[in-house]
Amino acid sequence: MKSFLKKIFSIERTAFHYIIRLLGIKFSVSVSFRPNPDLYKYEIKSDKILFHSFSGTYNCNPKYICEEIRKRKLPYELVLIVKDKNKIDKSIIPADIKIVSEYSDEALHAYATSKVWVDSIRKSMHIYKSGITKKKGQTYIQTWHGALGIKKTSTDRNNASAYIKYDKIDAKMIDYILSNGKYTTNFCKNVFWADDSKIIETGLPRNDIFFTDS
Repeated sequence: MKSFLKKIFSIERTAFHYIIRLLGIKFSVSVSFRPNPDLYKYEIKSDKILFHSFSGTYNCNPKYICEEIRKRKLPYELVLIVKDKNKIDKSIIPADIKIVSEYSDEALHAYATSKVWVDSIRKSMHIYKSGITKKKGQTYIQTWHGALGIKKTSTDRNNASAYIKYDKIDAKMIDYILSNGKYTTNFCKNVFWADDSKIIETGLPRNDIFFTDS
């Protein structure tokens, strides 16, 4: 019965819309966001780190930073934002990492209370529309997934205007951007409107597996 109902009616939540399918016809309803003033009442936890990768799972640079923290057995609470915690394959995520869904109150609470944000993606519009901005005492590290600068960003897309406003809000809050060389550094200066003081040319964590002491 459930499978039959899904064929004739379904609702899917995206970042900014509810996608409704009824008898094969698709409808889109905009999602409204209301700033939550309570987010600023939560205290920052000095031992809490939040991770968010571009694909909404456990991978990319945030994964390898997280793995190094776990390898060293450092005393941090680790939180991972995923697209949907009810649909992700939990077997790929270590049990000591808390997972929360991207468009949830849990995610907003994690952003409001984590000492450090480690991302390889910009924050989506709903984060800022919900009232989240970096507070004094928080550190935002951007490890960007498109390291070589080949992928287009809001600065060079034709429909950029819808995104640039929030991309600039996001970029202004970044404390550090990891880079794997001069080419990527120049790319980051352009797409994150960043100066040299924010960019650290240390290489990218996800590439460490390709190098050894020899």
